[in-house]
Amino acid sequence: MTSWTIQDATGATLFREVFDYTKQETANVNTIQRVVVLVGEARRFLAVEMTQEPTGPGEAQGYVLFGFDRTGKLRRLARVTNDGPSILKSSGPGGEMPLANGRYFDIGYWNGWFTVISRYEYDEAREQFVARNRC
Repeated sequence: MTSWTIQDATGATLFREVFDYTKQETANVNTIQRVVVLVGEARRFLAVEMTQEPTGPGEAQGYVLFGFDRTGKLRRLARVTNDGPSILKSSGPGGEMPLANGRYFDIGYWNGWFTVISRYEYDEAREQFVARNRC
């Protein structure tokens, strides 16, 4: 993948990202694994699950989280990376996934002895997802 775009139902571009491979030390292959709608208590968000190859130990996965700001513009709210293959809840039949307790985006992975969970919460004042704990 060299670029990707999010469009609305009319075809208008809401977000576009181009990867500049000339500024990277290694050749990376970016792949979108899946896209889900995150459903919170009062808001909905878009989560794009991505992988990048080559990766180091742990097979890291990343998530780009989107939402609409106060002005109604779609913007990136966070880019988070998991340290291993993610354990992420399955989405429902409509591609929707509820946030934990209606407010937390949780990702985790099994490290062979226990599950490591990273929890992110949408901060209304900052208009972004912020880390709440890593346990």
